[in-house]
Amino acid sequence: MSKPDKRYYKINIHGQEQVFTNVEKVDKGYIANGVDKDGKAYQFYHRLSQEQIDSAIISNSMVFVEKPTDVVFHFYLVNDSEYDNGNKETSGIWLEFPADIKRIENALEDIGLTPDAEQGQYFIEECQCILKSLNPLVNVRADIHELAKTAERLDTFDGFQMMKLDAVMQTAAKFNNLAEIREFTHNDDYYVFEMDKDNPTELGLYFIYDSGMLDSLPDHYKDAINPTAFANYIIEAEHGVFTSKGYLYPSGDEWNCKELPFFRPNSLIEDVDDKLIDTTEIFAVDLDSFFRETSDEYSNMFDDVVKAQKHIADYIRTNNTAQVKQIIHGMKKEHHLSEDEIQPYLDRLDNFDKNKGIEKDYNFIAVVTNAEDYLKGDFESVKIYLPTDKETVSRAFEEIGLLPHAVQGEYMFDDFHLYSEKLHSVIKPTESLDELNYFSALVFRMDDGMCDRFMNEIEKDKNIKNLTDLINHANKTLGLAARYNGDKSTIPAEYRVTMEPASIKRSIKKQLEENKGKTTDVPAAPAKNKKNDLELTI
Repeated sequence: MSKPDKRYYKINIHGQEQVFTNVEKVDKGYIANGVDKDGKAYQFYHRLSQEQIDSAIISNSMVFVEKPTDVVFHFYLVNDSEYDNGNKETSGIWLEFPADIKRIENALEDIGLTPDAEQGQYFIEECQCILKSLNPLVNVRADIHELAKTAERLDTFDGFQMMKLDAVMQTAAKFNNLAEIREFTHNDDYYVFEMDKDNPTELGLYFIYDSGMLDSLPDHYKDAINPTAFANYIIEAEHGVFTSKGYLYPSGDEWNCKELPFFRPNSLIEDVDDKLIDTTEIFAVDLDSFFRETSDEYSNMFDDVVKAQKHIADYIRTNNTAQVKQIIHGMKKEHHLSEDEIQPYLDRLDNFDKNKGIEKDYNFIAVVTNAEDYLKGDFESVKIYLPTDKETVSRAFEEIGLLPHAVQGEYMFDDFHLYSEKLHSVIKPTESLDELNYFSALVFRMDDGMCDRFMNEIEKDKNIKNLTDLINHANKTLGLAARYNGDKSTIPAEYRVTMEPASIKRSIKKQLEENKGKTTDVPAAPAKNKKNDLELTI
């Protein structure tokens, strides 16, 4: 077999022009990949005669897009506990995805883990993705099974589709996690991609002469059209955007979710909103319908649909979106709903707050800092509004020079903004962020009356001496049977945000002991050395 010819051949077959590439001679004939109008190769071969090849027109008008590699993720998988014990050389293994389940299980066994090892027992020290734009989506605590699923889906993409994904990742519609990437692999027709068209003039010339858009127009009329002005008009109408890979715009196709039931991509351009303007009435109808589909109890309790919808709308009109959010969170807990199921409604409430200029009513703010830098008196602080999520905490840690999976002792709290003096006296600078988040989430579930009663009770209760006591009193106030004994591994998964491994590497107490003689208390850093006070919101 001869070496493949990667030029393009236009061949008339049965009166229809076909395009082929990767032509190879086999015996007395040829085989070649078929190519569609976008330059994508078909998955089957055409057998061609010598006569057909001799009469073919070699074309340079198309650029065949090859996949950069068949390896989607190439990463170093590390046994967490072995790494902590200092066995850096023997604690990890390089692994390539796509890979079948047997290869994954063997890799886990090779680094001293069981085949069913879970996230937290291992971490990813280094990862190279098939596209550089995907690298930020793979953190050190990524789940290898989620990586495997994503790699399996991306492996179905050809070079052109990969380039389109890369283009999307350069826009305001870029995807934020691997699950969204997998959704895109089922919906790549949601966008139209004109490869290598990176300016209005070039795009305009393509529209006029090559796209087929104006085929019925005589050439001398086409010559009279200003290509730049024509392209700019179309770009605005299509909400298109230029990327380093080419021109991208929404096709108008519906987005069909496979894993994330309520996911919809953002607009390619930040200041463009293709969605209908939301109103309190529309939202009240949607949320009421969601509650009725989820809970028979809700339907029985609020059998008057119109009245129930008016009740929800009134909450929003009176700027009481926090109350509605509490109801949604309560519904999630009671009926074991996922974050994906409730997040669209929370996002819409946030939009109401934003549009009306309503400030979020956070339970409290924790000002977190790098413990090592704090002890040196030269540090940065980041405000985290609680309750929060893992992604926000990871970003906060990175802002203060910590790894996304930093553990208690590596971080500490420079300050708190709390609404109770009792909380200030009980909550310490060395608290666990998981425990703080757990407590704040419980308080967040309380309505105004319940919260006021809770605060009055803890002010008077002399037996409340630590964060564990606060958590248990909050559970009691909410009527929950849960009893917290201070074991952070028992905190419900939805409240754990630090991705801490099973063993705590070091404690602030140890650091203070190492600095014995300098101070016996947590030192207050000089104001002049405090670099900045960044804010991160959920």
